[in-house]
Amino acid sequence: MIRFIRRGAIVFALLVGLLAVAGLGWLAWARRQTAEAVAIRTPNGIDEERFVPINGAPQWITIRGDDRSKPVLLILHGGPGSPESYLLRYFRPLEHHYVVVQWDERGGGKTLARTGGDVDPNTDMATMVADGLAVSEYLRAHLRRDRIVIVGHSWGSILGAQMALARPDLFAALVGTGQTVGTTAMRQQWQYAQLLARARATGDAKGVAELRDQAGPPPWPDGSPRMMHMVHAAGPYLPPTLSYSQNVEAVLGAPHWSLGDVLALQRGMTGMLRTELWTREVRDADIGASDGAFAMPVIVIQGARDLTTPPEFARAWLDRIHAPAKAFVALPGQGHEVLSYDNAAFTRALDATLLPILNGAGPARSRSP
Repeated sequence: MIRFIRRGAIVFALLVGLLAVAGLGWLAWARRQTAEAVAIRTPNGIDEERFVPINGAPQWITIRGDDRSKPVLLILHGGPGSPESYLLRYFRPLEHHYVVVQWDERGGGKTLARTGGDVDPNTDMATMVADGLAVSEYLRAHLRRDRIVIVGHSWGSILGAQMALARPDLFAALVGTGQTVGTTAMRQQWQYAQLLARARATGDAKGVAELRDQAGPPPWPDGSPRMMHMVHAAGPYLPPTLSYSQNVEAVLGAPHWSLGDVLALQRGMTGMLRTELWTREVRDADIGASDGAFAMPVIVIQGARDLTTPPEFARAWLDRIHAPAKAFVALPGQGHEVLSYDNAAFTRALDATLLPILNGAGPARSRSP
């Protein structure tokens, strides 16, 4: 998938960044700058970070927000194995309106570094769901809430749906972004058709040739030369995302991230792709294969230009499922990473859909670009 190749390149850039820094003095300065920029100074604010024992493993959780009385959002990151808790500056808009919980899941980020740095190949969906439910129970008790809101990104949208179906009593709403619907083969076929159409429409003869002759029609095995050609040809048509340098700056400047934590990012992103979770349960799973019945409102906020998880698939899935309230928002110009790339736009969409539901104003209406 495009997303994993790009994340792999980001990790390489992170390692280059580590070699390029002037020294520990620069790191200390960068971390002080970040801490100052994201400091929460409101009277009723909350800013906590700690390892929490979750099903026998210490797992990293941060809780931040300008007003601790606001709705609690549990962010389920993508990947699997790609936490975003180091992107402190980029999630600040969401923290003005909500209590935002970042959780480095088993097999990723600071949690992986703390638990030895090696991904357990037997990690499966049941383990991840159990962890997610335990984190949710912890948040309910710690923050004294009856229910919290799931915000699942990409892989996190799959995990979030499973958690919501397993324990509907824990959750006030389910929100998906980069909502993953369809098998890998289905999404690759869609990507190939989209990229060929865009290359032809712009007169990109080299792109058409690379897609047709070197990448060829899918399937594209993970990391294969054919997939690399597809990724290269897709370059001019990918929607905006955080740059390599922005990721480098963010992770090196994250106050609570050590160099060991940074190195664990790569091990997590690659190691989770060799687990039972990915090879047997997620890679070829289709969340839309059966019509689910959710006991809570379901919202999808999708980048209209998402080339990784097709907006059309997500909209069709939302139309099929049963839920007390549903809303779909397609954000113009945005892609798969809108949650981190344009957190302000995501926050506005969430305010317009989630808050009326939580405040009892009735179902929010679907919106498209």
